[in-house]
Amino acid sequence: LTNMIQTAPHCTAIWDIHPVAAMSPTVNEDVLEPGTRNKAWVLVRRPEGVISADCVRLEERPVDTDLEKDELLVRVEMLSVDAFIRTTLDQEGYHTGTPLNEVLPALGYGVVLKDGSGRRKPGTRVLGMLRAQTLSRVKSSQVSRVMPFVSPKHSLGLLGLTTGLTAWMGIFAVARKPRRGEVVVVSAAAGAVGSVAAQLAKRTGAKVIGIA
Repeated sequence: LTNMIQTAPHCTAIWDIHPVAAMSPTVNEDVLEPGTRNKAWVLVRRPEGVISADCVRLEERPVDTDLEKDELLVRVEMLSVDAFIRTTLDQEGYHTGTPLNEVLPALGYGVVLKDGSGRRKPGTRVLGMLRAQTLSRVKSSQVSRVMPFVSPKHSLGLLGLTTGLTAWMGIFAVARKPRRGEVVVVSAAAGAVGSVAAQLAKRTGAKVIGIA
């Protein structure tokens, strides 16, 4: 996990936690079995420079299934380890700092086990800030339904909010659509967002210069 967080600025690492024995919850597709406990990676020490394994700890926690009407219980199947996670481990930074002994942030993909409002059926797949854990209790407004024609990895990667969609907005909305023959300079072009942005610009016929 710590190696993936460290390399995240250079790519979007997709972490499929479902088949991993140490992380996989003992639940069926959309049923929470009695006695199931949540396995979560928590921040126990703030890193100084390069993150190390002693900054995090894998803990088992009880699962509270008494949900508010605006909450969901989601079985996490896949996580995206993005560059922003590293900045959240600092006490102060661009992103809000993760408190000590709290679950590490991570965008994820999973299946609804229970909806406090009853609007989402068990088995519905959702995407959002599920955090690095096997079972996530999350506000229903913080997740969205996964489009059935998009694969899980693409939902978190190429078509993810923090990667492909960010690149598209940067090229076509924040700036403007490049014209054929124009020069587009992409900083951090080796990263998850920059690599997509460079390809989008190149498809318009522009000359693209990437700064790694």
